[in-house]
Amino acid sequence: MSDDPARVILADVFGERHETHFEHRLLEILERLADAVEAIAHPYQPPSLTGVTLMALPTGPVAPGATDTFTATAVDQNGAVDANATISVASDNEAVFSVTGSSDAGVFSGTWTAVADGTANVTATGTDGTTTVDTGADNPAAITVATPVVLTAVNLA
Repeated sequence: MSDDPARVILADVFGERHETHFEHRLLEILERLADAVEAIAHPYQPPSLTGVTLMALPTGPVAPGATDTFTATAVDQNGAVDANATISVASDNEAVFSVTGSSDAGVFSGTWTAVADGTANVTATGTDGTTTVDTGADNPAAITVATPVVLTAVNLA
């Protein structure tokens, strides 16, 4: 005998004999009722924007003139990409570190450029129409741009 709750109830009511048409219909009704109770107890929760993750920005000092690509991804409560979100990315000091790019289906693809010595913070902001967030993994990102020190001579005397 199956552990199906509806079949257990039928066995309690009608015993362990073969199902009749009436019992089969009752079983279908009980299964639908169990599904309805499950849906009420655990309603579907649509994805909700919970963060924006910045990836591939420099984690250490970079030299002026350096440039590369990066992404920012909107994520929902399950860690999946929230394709309904639009992302914007901004530097608080464009004279030191600039960012450009565009957002499509929850992913921002961009290019960063180290402009001059200094520090900047880069923040990615996502919105899905009802929720706006500007935090997540590596977001905001603190960037340092520094001209490398070059030794031109070494005196061993």
